[in-house]
Amino acid sequence: MKNQILTLFLFLNISAFAQAPLTGSVSYENERYDAVLTSFPASTDYIKEAWEDFAKDNFGTKPKSHGFLSNKDVLRIEEKVLEGLSTDPANLYAMIITNASGSTELRVFMSFDEKNKVSPNNSNDALFEKVKAAVDRFAKQTNTTWYAEVLDNERDAIKDDEKELKRTTQDLEKAEKQVRKNEKDIVKMQEEMLELEEEILELNGTIEEKRNAKTGLTQKLEERRRNLERLIQERDRATGN
Repeated sequence: MKNQILTLFLFLNISAFAQAPLTGSVSYENERYDAVLTSFPASTDYIKEAWEDFAKDNFGTKPKSHGFLSNKDVLRIEEKVLEGLSTDPANLYAMIITNASGSTELRVFMSFDEKNKVSPNNSNDALFEKVKAAVDRFAKQTNTTWYAEVLDNERDAIKDDEKELKRTTQDLEKAEKQVRKNEKDIVKMQEEMLELEEEILELNGTIEEKRNAKTGLTQKLEERRRNLERLIQERDRATGN
């Protein structure tokens, strides 16, 4: 059976799919048939494929399909000896539909011809019970397989989510650690900025002081140069040079 993506309904009432098959009736090609009814959480495609395999393994014949018509697919075995059910050629039909609740419903009915239908209310009642037992066996096997696949998928999904959660947690912790480091760096930089601002204030005071001192020294130097020039002139006059 092909591996399919299966959806697990988280709030599924499991007991609804664990009950024994029921007896009901269906209409097929303008005829009414007593049928064995049961339902599944799996999709119609899944049940169709499972029934085909089951019929081939248990009745010796793989059903043919009419195809999908009005949300129905009737799988049919016609005029064949059905191993485990009948030694005479018979017809076995499986109607697969999606019901109003979204579950897949299987309706199985059997006949030898239009006038000789398998029913719990005629001479074929024992054969009807065989059909019901076969459907019950199919339901248990199929549900076991389906839930095994669903649970495996869910476990795989949980493992993937756990890995993703671990990676995300590690990334989060790494990011939070980097934020704390950056915050410390910011505090340190702010402290350094305050120190630099204080140093700038001090330097500005020094600059102002030195500028004033430079101006005074420049003026003093000019005065000394003029005084030197004056003394040289006086010396020259006093010495006759």
